Amino acid sequence: MIGRYDSFAFLNADNELTYCSEPFAVLLGIPRNALAGTRIETLVAPLDCDRAASWLTPGSPGEGLLCGPGPSRFWYRLERVQGPPHAGAVLYLESDEQHPEGPLKELYPFAFHLNPGLSAISTARSGVHLDVNRAWLHALGYTRAEVIGKSAAELRIWDNDAVRTKIIHHLRENGEIDNFEARLRTKHDAFLDVIVSAELIMHRGEELCFFASLDVTKIKRVQRQQASLQKRIVHLKKKSMLDPLTSVANRRCLDSTLTRDWNTCRRHGTPLSLLFIDVDFFKQYNDHYGHQAGDEALCAVAQAMGKVLRRSGDVLCRYGGEEFCCLLPDTDYQGAWDMARQLLTAVQALALPHEKSPVAPHLTISIGLATAIPNLTNRIDQLVGLADHNLYKAKESGRARIEGSVTPEGAPSCGYRED
Repeated sequence: MIGRYDSFAFLNADNELTYCSEPFAVLLGIPRNALAGTRIETLVAPLDCDRAASWLTPGSPGEGLLCGPGPSRFWYRLERVQGPPHAGAVLYLESDEQHPEGPLKELYPFAFHLNPGLSAISTARSGVHLDVNRAWLHALGYTRAEVIGKSAAELRIWDNDAVRTKIIHHLRENGEIDNFEARLRTKHDAFLDVIVSAELIMHRGEELCFFASLDVTKIKRVQRQQASLQKRIVHLKKKSMLDPLTSVANRRCLDSTLTRDWNTCRRHGTPLSLLFIDVDFFKQYNDHYGHQAGDEALCAVAQAMGKVLRRSGDVLCRYGGEEFCCLLPDTDYQGAWDMARQLLTAVQALALPHEKSPVAPHLTISIGLATAIPNLTNRIDQLVGLADHNLYKAKESGRARIEGSVTPEGAPSCGYRED
């Protein structure tokens, strides 16, 4: 049986092994004659090389954890020797399993034997894995031999290496971290969404990180699906409020917005104006130029009128066929009349030829205007009916014109509108 101090070796000032005991060679799994003259940093895991190479420098820790060339790990203790015949140091090695404090995993039996989550212990400095539980191995698809002694960087465990750096920084400042969201990469390059809790512990002079992670991949997948579905619903709802030809609001949107604005204006005691707009002699335009040209004309008219509306609350919609509607909240009669004139001018400026129009050589519109101050004695349908009636008057009076009026409880002409 190997005693606590039977496994040792002498190091010279160049960190070369000048002599080692048989138990030392047995622990490393290398013949004694092959160890003579070997530099110590060639016998440890790659991420421990720099630390081993600096053992003889002042200030280097006298003990700690060492990962061997394979999956083995050892506790080392270094006693520096000054002067001949052994200038350098004496290095003692102990197997983690033989350590008098017991195996490392026995420090946290709950985490490794009872916890259904993903648990791991690694060195803070290099990220070398010292122990992982079965849930960790199963979730990430590794065998124990593939993990122990390997660093997180070597195995590419973290989706983003900066995440581990951030966790370690937080641990060194606070000692622990809770409910940190991260992603882990499996052996086969799949990804796990996890919520990480971690603790920084000191064990025989070594900073160790204890990670306890909860796999929330399925939950995150459902959340992403719900978010995508919600986004799709919002898109479809928005799309259902648009006219597919002109891309302005449709009648469904107008009905919803009109009710909302009516109630808002009633609460605030402000005026609400409505414009009904009709493209003059559009049937003759379609018959003469064709339906495709008619569709293009409607799109051009809608775009021109849309550019006139400068307030976010103003709504232009296609009411049906060649008829449009414009809803103007917080707009009195005079303000609505000014807006109607601008719409009339914008369509005339398009100068779309209309040879079959008896009122102008180009496409024109007629507008019916109505204004009301919503209250408990008037109704939405009265406003709509008045605007429709005034549009009929504009068409009967020669077209390419505006006809308007105010409901009995309507707003006086006071220039209320602010663009």
